[in-house]
Amino acid sequence: MRIIWYECQKAFTSPVIIGLMLLFTAYNLFLIFTHSSQYKEELNVANQLAETYGIDITDESMNLFQQDLEKDLAKLNEMIRSERVTSAHEFLSQVSYKEWEHYRDEEQSFFVDLQLKEMYKHMAESIDTQYESIHWGKFGEAATAGLSGSLAQKVRTDYENISDRFDELIANNEHKTWFFSGETYKMHSFLFRTLFGHLMFELLIIIVLATSFITNYEFETKTHLITYASKRGRRLMRDKLIASFLTATACMLFLFISTLCTYFIVFDYSHLWTSSISSALNWEYQLPYVSRWPMTFATFLLWSICLTVVCLFLFTGIAFVIATFVRNNYFSFFLFAIFYAVAFLLPSFISTSSWLHYIASYNLSQLTVNPHMFFMVKRGGMLFQYYEFTTVCAWFILTLALGWIVLKRFEKKDIY
Repeated sequence: MRIIWYECQKAFTSPVIIGLMLLFTAYNLFLIFTHSSQYKEELNVANQLAETYGIDITDESMNLFQQDLEKDLAKLNEMIRSERVTSAHEFLSQVSYKEWEHYRDEEQSFFVDLQLKEMYKHMAESIDTQYESIHWGKFGEAATAGLSGSLAQKVRTDYENISDRFDELIANNEHKTWFFSGETYKMHSFLFRTLFGHLMFELLIIIVLATSFITNYEFETKTHLITYASKRGRRLMRDKLIASFLTATACMLFLFISTLCTYFIVFDYSHLWTSSISSALNWEYQLPYVSRWPMTFATFLLWSICLTVVCLFLFTGIAFVIATFVRNNYFSFFLFAIFYAVAFLLPSFISTSSWLHYIASYNLSQLTVNPHMFFMVKRGGMLFQYYEFTTVCAWFILTLALGWIVLKRFEKKDIY
């Protein structure tokens, strides 16, 4: 165990590794505080609605919401110095800057909050209409164009499963929960696409460099002839593999804790943890987010962290395999970068009418490039319900086999 600790120390005392850790942490905090300066106060409204009316959007809660809005509107008409208005939006669209400055800060906050509540009410009332316009069967018909045989049948089956899941979601009212307005704030994309995406690539850089540094330390310092002739000998490479995983774990803990703790301190999710991740209010782009299974925001966050950690461990193993062959820190890093890019681009070079296109989509690069779509219904070559699980298992077996091969090869290889 002492040897493993000494191997870890090599990475933790490296100025490059420490510098990158601090740099990436500072950058992530900068992203969070920059985003908070735009929307922090407005985001409190979604929490207020969930606290006041419950997390679920029901007919009863909407009736109470409407009654409270009418009271607030009457209060607004008493406060303003103009003719009667029918909504806060109407008032704010016609008030001049000079008139606005005459109102106190608390009055201005009241006007803005009321307008946001009206926005959320409109969004909640339009959920059924918007979801009725979505027909996954049409997407399936378009996706099977040009396909034939078993591949076409597979795509049809996948889209049928998606359609069944979508019907289940509607039947269970999973989409009718309060959440931040996705169209306005895109908080899901900011957290899982921007922050998780940055964390993924930041940790990849640090982990690959650290793994290469630990693996090739003796070759870089020209002490390999002495080290591998010692009592521990070639078995030291197994200690280096364990040390690489422990170093990766420490790096992940540091960056995840510093980034996510800051994020949830800045942005209040106190009454939204149990909101469905498939909430219609979370709808950001062309199609709503539809999770493959019923999941709350807290559950989705936990599983996303776990999947990210597993993927990074697999990348650690791949980096170890490359470093064992190359024996140079920076060459190892660049070879890993080429591997990652080729794996990501590979499906785009294969015809979508071929089974190879769908098989090639089951790679770690494709999986990790869009963390905001973890466990979500997707289009293209990633339709399978257990896509993430299948990809991770396949690459675990591959990485395990490659790791075993390189360790056996190193035991017999000439190290001169």
